[in-house]
Order: sequence, then structure tokens, then C-alpha cells
Amino acid sequence: MRTLLIAGLGDIAMRAMPYLTTHWRVLALCHHAAAARRARLGGAVPVSANLDDANSLRRLAGLADDVLITAPPPNHGVTDPRTRKLLYALTKGLRIPQRVSYISTSGVYGNADGNWLDETAQTNPGSD
Repeated sequence: MRTLLIAGLGDIAMRAMPYLTTHWRVLALCHHAAAARRARLGGAVPVSANLDDANSLRRLAGLADDVLITAPPPNHGVTDPRTRKLLYALTKGLRIPQRVSYISTSGVYGNADGNWLDETAQTNPGSD
């Protein structure tokens, strides 16, 4: 069974977890105990790491066949150093992921007060 690494255990990743765990051995990046508990409840194996700390990501090299990134970028700046650090760490193993899927944040639409939005909605981000 192939191994999937998930970076970002928010709502979208947790909703997808029942499907993902039937197709992959799922590892989930967790930087605090609550995320590790959520990962275990969803059927994933927690891996302690922090996307803002490149040193903590070193252990990820060679662990995953595929990667799902749902973690948001930092709240400032126009680049995503978190994803950059993760991808850099993943390329240091003897095997590298063959598929990387990135699901961007719906935060570009701002607070919709629970209303449904689609890609045609006007954007109203709260950060860069």
C-alpha cells in the first residue's frame, strides 16, 4: 500500500480521511498534541513536525509516495515558505513523492458567515 503524507489537518483533510485511509497508509504532520489525537481518530499515523521549522521536517525524507498539502500559507507575505520547506525536505530521501496535491485555502473569500461560495464569488482575503 502506498503512503500518503498529509500536511494540514483542517476541515477538508478530515472530511477526506475516511476515503484516504482506504487507499493509502496515511501519515499526518502534527505540530501539537490535539492534531495528533485528531490524526489518530481519523485513522492516520501522526508525525511530529512543524512546517515553520525546517529542522523538524528532515525526518520526512523518503517517507511518502504521495503528498496532500492543505496547510494554509502564513498570514503575511506573498510566498508560501511552509510548502517550500516541506518540498525541500521531501526531496532529500532515496525516494521522492510521485504525486503532490495542493488544496488552497478558501480564506481568499473572507468570512462568508456560513453562506455557500463557489469559484465565481468575489474574493476578500484577510491577509496577503
